[in-house]
Amino acid sequence: MWLVPGQSDATFITNGIQLFVVEFLMIHSGVFLSVFARSKKFIIIALLYGFMIYGLAKSFHNNYYFYFYLLIVMNRMRAGFAGSNPLFFIRNIAYSIAGAIFFLIAGISLAILEKWIPQFGLTEAYLNTSGFRWQNAKTGGMLVDKPQTVMYFWIVYFSLWIWFEFYIQDKLKDYKGGITSFSFKTKKF
Repeated sequence: MWLVPGQSDATFITNGIQLFVVEFLMIHSGVFLSVFARSKKFIIIALLYGFMIYGLAKSFHNNYYFYFYLLIVMNRMRAGFAGSNPLFFIRNIAYSIAGAIFFLIAGISLAILEKWIPQFGLTEAYLNTSGFRWQNAKTGGMLVDKPQTVMYFWIVYFSLWIWFEFYIQDKLKDYKGGITSFSFKTKKF
């Protein structure tokens, strides 16, 4: 899509911009929902972020973001029901914090390097003829004015996640039973 975009890829680029905004809220909600997974505050926080994401989904005319949020919240609720297994609870918090750090790294590198990010196939001629400029006529900013920055962000963000997954798997393979046999002492929550 970035190197040789097709005529219908303008919608995917717009969705990538929208997803950037939604992911920003998802990262924040992920940290708070992970920390408060075993608390009654979980429901209040989930509803607060749910209303914000629902409003964004309505403004984007795309309810999929709200449905994804509901599925992700249900997944995060598992930590609250994990019982006495503190490893699952701490792993959930660690992944949420890692996601926030990766989002921050990708965002900072985007802000620093945005002048040098190549546009490849996302030229002004393509953006005008594909309908991208028409789809985003009422918005502006770096992500809309330079859609290559969105492509760069997602590549950096997901590359960090891939590295993290391999790093964690490499660290956990030293333990004979994998992550389930990894034990440590912790306070009850």
